[in-house]
Amino acid sequence: MLLIAAAIPLTVITSQKQQEIRQRAADIIPTPPGNTVIALDAVSTGGTGVSSTSITIPHTVGAGTNRILIVNVAAPANPPFLTGTTYAGLPLTKLGTAINTIGGHDSSIWYLKNPPSGAANVIVSFSTLVIGNAAVSSWSGVDQTTPFGATATAEGGSGTNVASTATVSVTSATGEVVIDSTMLATVVTAAVGPGQTPLANFASAGSVADRILHSSEAGASTVTMSWNYNGHPTYQQYWRTLAVPLKPASVSTLTPTPTTPPGVTATPIPTSGITPTIPPGNTLLRLALGLDGLGSTGDNANPENSSGSNKNPNRKSRSATIGVFTGNGDSVANKSGTINYDTESGKFIGSVDMGTLAGGNYNVKVKSDGYLRRLAPGIQNVTAGQIYSVPAVNLVAGDINSDNAINILDYNILISCSVFSSDNHDVCDKNPDYKTLSDLDDNGAVNQFDYNLFIRELSVQKGN
Repeated sequence: MLLIAAAIPLTVITSQKQQEIRQRAADIIPTPPGNTVIALDAVSTGGTGVSSTSITIPHTVGAGTNRILIVNVAAPANPPFLTGTTYAGLPLTKLGTAINTIGGHDSSIWYLKNPPSGAANVIVSFSTLVIGNAAVSSWSGVDQTTPFGATATAEGGSGTNVASTATVSVTSATGEVVIDSTMLATVVTAAVGPGQTPLANFASAGSVADRILHSSEAGASTVTMSWNYNGHPTYQQYWRTLAVPLKPASVSTLTPTPTTPPGVTATPIPTSGITPTIPPGNTLLRLALGLDGLGSTGDNANPENSSGSNKNPNRKSRSATIGVFTGNGDSVANKSGTINYDTESGKFIGSVDMGTLAGGNYNVKVKSDGYLRRLAPGIQNVTAGQIYSVPAVNLVAGDINSDNAINILDYNILISCSVFSSDNHDVCDKNPDYKTLSDLDDNGAVNQFDYNLFIRELSVQKGN
């Protein structure tokens, strides 16, 4: 049965929307916890130049555990032109901005917990042409539940040709690392204060405002973050600074307490401890999937525009299948696992146990029910027995009959399942999954919104 799109009433709308080893509490005794060491991974910088509506910064995140990505932005703030920041398509969360009673320009910090390892772009977006600069730093060993302590902010300025200091005091503790994000309204030279490690001191070529300063210092009860700057020969200088401690990830050793049946002599168990990790020899692939039309993912034509996407999908837990292939296209492994919707990032996140997958360089393809299979960007250098974060990838919606293609068959199913059905849902009723998978925006109804998303997704008709 072929249905004609022109016969369907619709309203065209804009673009849419370590493995934990569980032990019984009575069978384990945790030793006193310790902390990991926070380590700097990499730093990158970029800016708008004379002016632009965005900043794109290539950055490579390492493979350390308990990672966090920090993006520091110096840009106009009145009104707040900065609309968002992403890394590898994943949205960052805004930690805060510096105190700003004067207006004009400001400094802000954005972050992403557990960013995918590998090379990708940080994109800082503005609502209009602006002058701005940004510094990116990635770290390992940072607590993933409470990555930050209390923020501290300050602002100030000085007259024409008057040198001064931008400074703020931060409450911290031993083992933490304090970072700052400081904006100088003019691009005069600046030098980091005592005890700090300079990470970025940057203004892009052609920019005449908003130098970004970024540094770190070991935590203590009180840490002073400061930058000494020169005066500008023509203009007064204004500065804003925001500083915050990074908190180290805690580690504990779980020591098994054996239960001995009556009359049986217990054999001593080695007390080297159990590390909460994956089963010995097994490899886990971690996913952060964008599903078109849901959360922070737009559609295939405009993946960054999620203004019309459903931020509260009904099905928050889904299945994902990972296929691992050699460079010659030979299949090495094919496993499925569960991904869950993360409201903070707007992505579906989870890990798939790939069993005893050997280490090597692979192509990795990902699929979820109702979506085309997609090849993750780049060659994946997987280490056996470890957790590997697959680069972020968005999946195209509309593969309702699960044949890894979007075509007239899927179209007819969607229409039959929709409010526009002219066959009394006959095609839809042939498979109990069709109604669910036809609800592309997962809001509980199959209507014009799903139809419009389907039409926009048709630019890609076959999966990888």
